[in-house]
Amino acid sequence: MTDKGSKIDETQEIAMKWSCALCGFVGADGNSPCPRDGGQLQIAGIFAEPDYDSAIGTTLANHYQILERIGEGGMSVVYKARHLLMKRMVAIKMLHGHLAGQRTNLKRFTQEAQAVSVLRHSNIVAVSECGQTSDGKPYLVMDYLEGLPLSELIKKEGRVGVERSLHIFVQACDALAHAHAKGIVHRDLKPSNVMLVKEGEDSDFVKIVDFGIAKLMEEGEDAQHLTRTGEIFGSPPYMSPEQCMGARLDERSDIYSLGCVLYESLSGLPPHRGENVLVTMHKHMSDIPPALSIP
Repeated sequence: MTDKGSKIDETQEIAMKWSCALCGFVGADGNSPCPRDGGQLQIAGIFAEPDYDSAIGTTLANHYQILERIGEGGMSVVYKARHLLMKRMVAIKMLHGHLAGQRTNLKRFTQEAQAVSVLRHSNIVAVSECGQTSDGKPYLVMDYLEGLPLSELIKKEGRVGVERSLHIFVQACDALAHAHAKGIVHRDLKPSNVMLVKEGEDSDFVKIVDFGIAKLMEEGEDAQHLTRTGEIFGSPPYMSPEQCMGARLDERSDIYSLGCVLYESLSGLPPHRGENVLVTMHKHMSDIPPALSIP
């Protein structure tokens, strides 16, 4: 039993947490590399093990019934929910409780909401609402997607054919051009962020997801504090040389990353692979990718 004023419920476990030095993913096992990008984990601190499933069955903002947890990452957890009035499914992305009290994390989450709110494109997942829970955790309400990430298609097929890849990447380029025209750089384009859903007769209709580290190209002073030169965000197999160096980024970095994703779609492997994260990043800065061999 905990003291009355304690923030840690008696059903929660206390655990040592480790965070990735590259992407910030918080993991529990310091003996393994980051599951997102293979980065080295470092001690992040002692936290109460979050009780994600306690939200299941509750109603958010009076009309979103939370049904199940469908994903989680270093900064947030995603739930499948039903809009009780409109009878449609949505996805709700919610900032982790232990991060909600940190100003920078709140600002980054808010920046994501601001970035995606200006994007209106059929190939970009739409955000319909944002708000804050009764206990102070900000959330985003997004389209619920039923489909397959490109990463799973590549894993399943080995490589994606030229014609199919062309269909997928024409859509991805169109979506990216829209984001860039609105002043938004995604900064984390990778196969798992390219979702393929069924739209009419098209089973490979593209939805670009996860603008979680998106950056406004026209930055104010406050935004510069959130995305300082020298900070590294992204997934090493798809990062531009400038991104690997922690330099200021613009839309060209996204174009490079999308090129890496296309390379993997056609070949089955990313253009650069090293023994560890640092070697992979160095290859982006110094090596020419192996020539594509497409049957």
